[in-house]
Amino acid sequence: MAIPRDTIEHIRQKAAIEDIIKRYVPTLAKKGKNYVGLCPFHKEKTPSFTVSPDKQMFYCFGCHEGGNVFTFISKVEHVDFVESVKIVGEIVGIPVRDDVKPQNDEYSKLLKINELICKSYRKALRMPANRHALDYLLNRGVTEQSIDEFELGYAPDEWRYATDILKNMNISLDMAVKTGNINKVIKSDTTHYYDRFRNRVIFPIYDQKNEIIGFGGRIIEQGEPKYLNSPESTVFQKRNILYGLNKSRQHIAELGRAIVVEGYLDVIGVYQAGIHNVVAPLGTALTLEQLQLLSRICNEVIIVFDADSAGIKASLRSLDVAENLNIDIRIAQLPQLDPFDFVAKFGVREFMAIIDKASQPVDFRIERIIAENKGKQVDILKQVFTVLRDIPSEVQRQHYFKKLATIFQVTEQAIRTDYERFTKGQKTSGGAIVTGNTALDFYAKSQRELVLLLCNYPELVEHALVDCSLSQFTDTVAKNIYQAIIDLFEKNEPITLDKMFDFFPEGMEAQLLTQGFSKQFAFEDPKIAYSEIILNMRLYTIDKKINEFAEKIKKDKQDNIQYYMTELEVLRREREKLASYIYNKGSAKI
Repeated sequence: MAIPRDTIEHIRQKAAIEDIIKRYVPTLAKKGKNYVGLCPFHKEKTPSFTVSPDKQMFYCFGCHEGGNVFTFISKVEHVDFVESVKIVGEIVGIPVRDDVKPQNDEYSKLLKINELICKSYRKALRMPANRHALDYLLNRGVTEQSIDEFELGYAPDEWRYATDILKNMNISLDMAVKTGNINKVIKSDTTHYYDRFRNRVIFPIYDQKNEIIGFGGRIIEQGEPKYLNSPESTVFQKRNILYGLNKSRQHIAELGRAIVVEGYLDVIGVYQAGIHNVVAPLGTALTLEQLQLLSRICNEVIIVFDADSAGIKASLRSLDVAENLNIDIRIAQLPQLDPFDFVAKFGVREFMAIIDKASQPVDFRIERIIAENKGKQVDILKQVFTVLRDIPSEVQRQHYFKKLATIFQVTEQAIRTDYERFTKGQKTSGGAIVTGNTALDFYAKSQRELVLLLCNYPELVEHALVDCSLSQFTDTVAKNIYQAIIDLFEKNEPITLDKMFDFFPEGMEAQLLTQGFSKQFAFEDPKIAYSEIILNMRLYTIDKKINEFAEKIKKDKQDNIQYYMTELEVLRREREKLASYIYNKGSAKI
C-alpha cells in the first residue's frame, strides 16, 4: 500500500464512522445501538442505510452497498483507497504522506517530461508556420476555448522538434524514451533520438489526478495510421484510462450517467456543446478496467456509435466482460454523422433524445441482426437464438420470444419450439456436470461461511490454521480472504471484518464481506458453528473420494479391486463417525 499500515490503523482508531458519515448523510440518526438514515447511494423515501459503531461498518438494505469508513469515502467521493485514507485523515486531523512516488523518482520524472512535451506542442500550434494545424481544428469546429481547455497542440513535421527542446533543457533523452514519446535507434554504433509524433494534432491524455500520462496524435494530411497513441509505459496503460475523465468525472457522478463516444474529437465536440458527462476509450472497445472505473462513479453507461462505426462488433464483445458489474449499459447509434458533427448540426436536444432512447445490449444486437439479414428469417432466428441462449434469466428470454413473435407475425409457441430445436443441436451440460457443479457450490459456500465466521470471531483463526490449509480452498474469493486473514495473523495484527475492506475495497471479496455484515449474525457458541463448517467440508472431501473409488471399482479389471474395496470401507466408516458426531452435537444456535 502507498500509506504505511500503522498510519491507516491510527486514522481508523481515531475516525468514528458514524461521525464521518454524518457529514454526508444529514438524516443519520441513532436508533438503538446503530444509526439509520437515507442512503446516499440510491434514492429512497424510507431509511434503509445503517451504520454500526460497534463494527465500524455501514450497510444499505436497499441497494446492498456496504463496507468500512474508507469504503464509504471511496464510494461517495469517487476516489481510490489511498485517496479515501487521506480524506479521512484530513477530517480527523492526521496528515497523510504518500511515500510511493517521491518527487525525485522515475515516475515523477516521466510525468515532468510529458508536461514539457505538452507545452512544446501547445507552443507549436500557435506558431505562424503551423497555421494550417490551427486552421484544421477551427475548421473542424473546435472552438478556441476548447483548444485551450483541452490543451491541444501540434507536433511539427520534423524529426527532432520535441527531442531538441528536451536536449536543450538538459533533460535525459534516455529518460524521455521511457515516456514512449521520443524514439531511440542505434545505427553504426551511433545513437539517434527522434520524435514519435510528427505532423499531427496532439491531444494530451490525463489521468484522474490531472497528470499528463500520454498523448494521442491525429494526422493532418494523408498518412497512416490516422490516429497514433503513446505506447504503453510506466505511466501510460491505455486500458485503464478514459479520455476526458479528468474533466467529466464530477459531472458523471452528479448525473449518475456516462456517455461514451469513440474518439478525442467526439469528446471535445460533445463537451463544448454543454454535455459534460462524456468520455472516450483509447481504442476500438471499452475494456473491463474502464467499465470498472465508470461503475465506481455512476450506475449507467450509454455507448454511442457513429452511423458507420467500424468498432461496433468489438465493443459488443467487450460488453460480455461487464456482466458482473453493478452498472446498466445501453447502446445508442446515431442515424448519421459522428457525435461531434451530429450535435453541431442538430443540437443538444436531438442528440440527447437519441441518448435517452438507447437500447439494452440484447435489443441492440437483435436489431442489428435483423437489419443485416433482411428477408432471411432462418438466418436471423439462428443468430438471435445464439444471443438468447446466453441470457441467464428465463423470464427475460420469454420476453424476447414474445417480441420475436410480434416481429415475424407468428405464434409465440412457434418461436419457442424453434428455439428448443436450436438448443438441442448445441452442446449441453450432462447430468454428471450438473451434479459436480452443485457439489462445488456447496463446498464453495462452506469456505465462504468459514472466512466470514473467522472475520467475526478472530479467536477461531488459530484453530482454522491447524484444521484447514490454504491449499484446500477451491473458491478463489474465499481463498483470497483467507490469505489476508493469515497475513494479519502472522503479523500479529488484529483481525476485524471492517479491516478486511482495506485489502478488498471492491470486487467479489468486498461483496462477500458486505454480506457478512448485512446478515448481522451472532452465534451463541461460534465454536460449534466453526466445527460444523469444518466437519461438513471434511464430509464433502470424503464423499468425493468415495465416489472416485466407486468409479475406479467399476472400471478396474480385478487387479486393484481389493485395495479399492479396503479404502472404500475405511472412508465409509470415517464418514459414519463424522455424520454421527454432527448429528449428536446438533446445529449451532444463532
